[in-house]
Amino acid sequence: MRDGFDRSIVESTAHRPWPMPSGPWLMTQSWNDLLFAHWRVDASQMRGVVPDVYEPVSAPFAASAGSIEYFLTERYCLYHYDRRRRPYRLDIHHRPWSLQIARAAITLNTVTTNSDLALDDGPALLHFARRQDVVAWAPTRLSGNHQRSVRNVTE
Repeated sequence: MRDGFDRSIVESTAHRPWPMPSGPWLMTQSWNDLLFAHWRVDASQMRGVVPDVYEPVSAPFAASAGSIEYFLTERYCLYHYDRRRRPYRLDIHHRPWSLQIARAAITLNTVTTNSDLALDDGPALLHFARRQDVVAWAPTRLSGNHQRSVRNVTE
């Protein structure tokens, strides 16, 4: 590791659902003290809020393929819209997540303030990850007929 970043992650690829992009990656990131918080919401609503207080309450573990943890965390693309509402996909790579079951004291949740998303109860499922090193490739603009990529099903 140099500067704390584990560059050997690019050699660990057997866990990926598809091959890494063929071109060179352009950026590294280290994500620290992450909380995966999942609420049960109506399918028509958006999901995903990040609480401001959380802690792990189990030993680290890797999600098993086919588990809900695997489905919710093992993602290898990020999606976003630019200012003109054009969709982009950013391919990323990381080792499998080292997760811990977590609990959170959410005293104020403002993530949904500007949306129609209503979260009545606390999160149904919480996981914590101490650190995840990631490499990323250049964003790819999705054309109109590719706005819903086949990869969305498993990402």
